[in-house]
Amino acid sequence: MIISLGGASPGDFAETDNCSQSPLAAGKTCVINVTFDPVQTAARSALLQICDNAPHSPQIITVGGTAVQATAAVSPTGTTSFGGALAGTSSAPVTVTIANSGTARSVLSVAGASVDPAGNFTFTNNCTAGVPAGASCTLTVTFTPLASPVAAPCGSTAGAKTATLTITADAPTSPQIISLSGAAMDFCLAPSGVASQSVTAGTPATYQLVADFLDSFAGAVALTCADAASLSTCTVQPATANLTSGAQVPIVLSVVTATNSAVPFGTAPDARQLGPPVPHTPAWSARCDSRKPARFPFCSRPASWHVLLAAPRAMPPVGTTTGTFALTVTGTFTGTGGSTSRSVQVTLVVQ
Repeated sequence: MIISLGGASPGDFAETDNCSQSPLAAGKTCVINVTFDPVQTAARSALLQICDNAPHSPQIITVGGTAVQATAAVSPTGTTSFGGALAGTSSAPVTVTIANSGTARSVLSVAGASVDPAGNFTFTNNCTAGVPAGASCTLTVTFTPLASPVAAPCGSTAGAKTATLTITADAPTSPQIISLSGAAMDFCLAPSGVASQSVTAGTPATYQLVADFLDSFAGAVALTCADAASLSTCTVQPATANLTSGAQVPIVLSVVTATNSAVPFGTAPDARQLGPPVPHTPAWSARCDSRKPARFPFCSRPASWHVLLAAPRAMPPVGTTTGTFALTVTGTFTGTGGSTSRSVQVTLVVQ
């Protein structure tokens, strides 16, 4: 038995069988499978021809089908610019639409998407199901520039960022490629004068700092300080640094330490104590007579209280402990894409 495909479009069909391997015995059957795998759209047809030693050979069967094609139309095209975003926060998302503009009854399958290089741009793929002709699905892309690592200098991740979004689908124009771009902005805090000062306990210290911008960042940065020294207070002025492109903001960090001195007398808790009652027995108690209270007035009096007075306890000196301490100024920016902080440390040596 010989089986073959002919006719108008035999290349759009394929057949497999278990009939041509050996003669078919009486009463037995075999199976021929034909699949439609078109290379062009529109109506396609072919002839399945079966040649054997039976009457009416060859046997001819017409096979056919209509080929449809899904088409992936992506928008926006070209380069998608996200503008600027502060490192460590996120930009407003951009929606990428994938439409199936192919022929009727076609279904577009989006196999996947990827960003190269990864890190500064993220996406959410909402195209998890087949897209019929005339319909569409979306991807959401966000610019999320990375903040500087802890050990790296502030602003080390600032600057222009680019990447490529690749979308793969079962369409002739696949893969679809979109260029992504954005600018990672940043702000930094740094000393503008000496970063270490030595003082005697009770003496104030002042540090000059500066808030600076990178890549056109502008915004209100809230400033706070933390003081590791004991009985020491830090303040920072201004409380908010309003950064604008092209201008630094000076910052003053002030520290007040406490004098090492003894606590003045009288500030310690009252050291007086009341002891238990001690009976008072006059020497003439043996002559007490309840019938003669006027002569012996103590006979009718109750026991008296014995009062103890303790000397004030010596208090140790109290003040800012000597040593080397870190003072930290932190600036926090909060925007629509989240909040992020930057910090700077200076050193206080208390003698």
